[in-house]
This record gives sequence, C-alpha cells and structure tokens, in this order.
Amino acid sequence: MFSRNRDNGSLDLRGKTVLITGAGGGIGAALARTCHRRGARVAVIDIDGAAAESVAAELGGGDGAIAAQADVRRAEDLQAAASTAVERFGGIDVAVANAGITPAPATLRQMDPETMRTVLDVNVMGVLNTVQATADEVVGAGGHIQITGSCSAFMPGPGGSPYMASKSSVEAIARALRLELSVEGTSVGLAMLGMIDTPLAAKTLDEDPFGRALDRMLPGWLGRRLPPDDAAEAIARQIESRRARMVAPKAWLALDVANGLIPYVEGVTARDRSLRDGLESLSRRSAARHSAATDSAATESAASQTAVSQAAESQATAPEASPAGRGADPAPHG
Repeated sequence: MFSRNRDNGSLDLRGKTVLITGAGGGIGAALARTCHRRGARVAVIDIDGAAAESVAAELGGGDGAIAAQADVRRAEDLQAAASTAVERFGGIDVAVANAGITPAPATLRQMDPETMRTVLDVNVMGVLNTVQATADEVVGAGGHIQITGSCSAFMPGPGGSPYMASKSSVEAIARALRLELSVEGTSVGLAMLGMIDTPLAAKTLDEDPFGRALDRMLPGWLGRRLPPDDAAEAIARQIESRRARMVAPKAWLALDVANGLIPYVEGVTARDRSLRDGLESLSRRSAARHSAATDSAATESAASQTAVSQAAESQATAPEASPAGRGADPAPHG
C-alpha cells in the first residue's frame, strides 16, 4: 500500500502524529512544543505521568496533545502508550526515542554494577522498546524514527562509562535500523548531541566535583551548552529533512567527523594532572560510598541473624503446648 508520507524526500509535520519518550522535561518537552508549533499532534510520554500531563496541557490537550505514563524499560508500557496514541490520533508518523538517564560519576572499579544495568536498561533497552512498540505504525505511514544520541558515544568517559557505553550502543542501533528500514521507505535519524543545558547536564557537570573538573578541562568551544529549545529546533529540522545524522552544537561536528582518531590522542588527556586529581578524588568518594553500603548491609544482616537467634531461643524455652493448643479438638460444652 502506498503510504501518505512517501511522496517526496521530506516530511511535513503538519497534521502528523509524533510520539516522544522522555517528553516530560528537557529536550523531550522542548521537542514536543516545537513539533506542536509546526502543526503536529503530539503524544507526550514520560515515566513521570504528572510531568507528561503538564506538557500536554500546555500544548492544549484535546486533539492536539495527549499524555501517557510509561517506563521505557517495560515493553508493555510502551505498547500501551503507542496504542493510546493510535486510538486517539489514528496512527503514528514519527516516533522519537529520547528518554535517557545519566548516573552519578563513579569509576568502573568501584561503581555498583546495578548502576550500569539501570543505565543500559533505560538508555539502550528503552530505545529498543520504543522502536518495537511504534515501528509497525511508523513503517505503515512511511514515517520517521528519531533517536536521541550523544557525542559521548565517541568521547573517553572516565567516571561516566555507563552513559558513554549506552550512547555507543544507541548509535549502533540507529545505524542498523536505518539500513533495515530503508527497504520499507521509512527513514531513521540519529541526533548526536554535545553539551545541552538540561537538568541532566547540571546534575552531572555542575553538582558533582568530578563533573566540574571535567567541564573545566573542555575547550571553551566544546563546553558551551546549547539551550534545549535550540536542540529541539535542530532535531525537528532533521526529522523534516529525514537526515540520517545531525550534530549539535555545530562545534562538535569536527570531532564527529574525526572520531576515529580520538583513541590515538587519549594519551594526552591521560597525562593531564587535572584529570588525575579529579579521578583520585572520585575514587576516594566512590570507595567511601561502597564502604558505607557494605557496612550497612553487614549491620542489617547481623541484626537479622540476632532476631532469628532470639526467636529460636524463645521457642526452645517456651512450655510445651497442651493437646488442644497443638490443634486437638476442644472439649465439648455442656
């Protein structure tokens, strides 16, 4: 069947349905507003249902925007959200896998393995779940799947390896998906984003001592943070043009082009005294957190064992129960 979006090389967002995950704030909320201004109907999806409702209400709700609560780690949540969008708007033309998290800085030697699992679950499996929940509708419409990536995918990530690893995986997914869906007449775009002025960036770079040290090490032209509205505008233009790859801010483009050379110059960074000082401090803080968690677990275990022992002693010294107490039938009345 000939799709309504396959008649030219661009995608006019007017009258189209755009589903966006992680749209309760940051880049996702900014993109929801940008697409809505371009005439699109928007499905605002977020793990924070109240935040999603707030953004949808800001866009007028009704026939122009709906909200749905979904944890992108749960395939069934995304399936339900996609079904809601289809029921309300008749289909999905554009799906944006945008939801993501950034963990607190920690070294690989000392981080809780659960941190890595959680980041990969949200940032990688969340993309897969979003794609699988929406792909049939998007392919049927000859639409576009948009994935939010990061220039972190090709940058060395001391203290932040879970995020960097997740975004490297996201890049690989987007590139494979683009080829797989090209035969279906459906486009796939990857936004490689540098520094964006979002709460995630503030939490990682401003509120943590090691993050601040890393931020100071970046050249000024790389450290400049793009406002979320500007990032959203760049992503919307990418969707409309069906471009496979987009880098923002533009200052990061040179590194994107030359990313194959980056591993060969990491030795210079490794010798930087600021990095070594920052890593030593981060290592001490990580070790302290790990020690505190271990001590807490040991205390809880000891308390549990004490309670069990006391219960056993209590049972051993208790008087033997009467036959009735052991479950015998009570004596008849009368």
